[in-house]
Amino acid sequence: MIKLVELQKKGKDAVLYTAAQTPTPPHGFSKGRVSDLEGLKKALRHLLDVSGHKTENVVLGITNQDVLIRKVTMPPMPEKELAASLDFEIEDIFNLTTNSNTSSVVYSYDVLNRTEKELEIIVVGCYRDLIDPYIELLNSVGLVPHVFDIAAFSLPHLYKQDNICFVDLGAHQTTIYAEINNQYAVHRVLPVGGVMIDEGISQAFEVDISAAKQLKNQNDLDYLLLKGAGSKNLLRSVIQQYIGGIFQTLDYLRAQLRASAISEVMPKVVLCGGNANLMGFDQILAQELGVAIEICNPFSAVSLTEARKLPDDAAIYSNAVGLALRGLAE
Repeated sequence: MIKLVELQKKGKDAVLYTAAQTPTPPHGFSKGRVSDLEGLKKALRHLLDVSGHKTENVVLGITNQDVLIRKVTMPPMPEKELAASLDFEIEDIFNLTTNSNTSSVVYSYDVLNRTEKELEIIVVGCYRDLIDPYIELLNSVGLVPHVFDIAAFSLPHLYKQDNICFVDLGAHQTTIYAEINNQYAVHRVLPVGGVMIDEGISQAFEVDISAAKQLKNQNDLDYLLLKGAGSKNLLRSVIQQYIGGIFQTLDYLRAQLRASAISEVMPKVVLCGGNANLMGFDQILAQELGVAIEICNPFSAVSLTEARKLPDDAAIYSNAVGLALRGLAE
């Protein structure tokens, strides 16, 4: 789904103006890249029409395994010198191939920690051939790219507490993002998503994908894993990939910080995205990780007008609300 959220600044509050979504064209994206530009233009025009949006400025979130994220340390220096130094070092930082050069990459950076001896910096970049089609898409429907960001990086705007891991359960991939003490800790994209759950249910219950989606929405995970006359191997494998990937990521953080349990480092995991409401999945994760699991309601971070009715599938708007809050903070 393509999601749109528009917020308006009123005093210190961010007020929800509109929230809408529309189906992504079947071949609109391939591995996070634009693959059907004309189909996406049509879908986006429809979304803009039904949303009744006012602003043309857009904060766009990207989720793609090809996005480059690096932590580097450099000697202390003034900001202007740092920017010039990164321009010179960026080829080595991203380990660009001989067929690539700095002009083929766009990047940004943030200083995580500054001491008398060094600067700790996070540098994020992507190839222009990934981002240019998004710019063309937005411009074609009269929108102005205001900010491009990794979608998950905006999720902490939804919460005012530190040390939370966000797990975005998308249709084709799952994104894990965590911060420690308000600083980047880990970003990982798992190649497993809700589409694979649907396929697993389809095999387990010997039904088509449409019926499998209905079963997913109406039954808890224990029922789906135990019942059904068909093979449950795929469904069980998919759930294990979810649990294993999330556990390994958080256990890596635990080991880095030399903690005895994941809960000492990351006491809460927040589930976002279209599959966050899979009944029983939060309970299984809580048992495996030993931490509190919460399903995200992104609209709790904004103010509402009296006439505003919240969408039933609030968690699917997590990235969109976080990105809109990111835009208001600029």
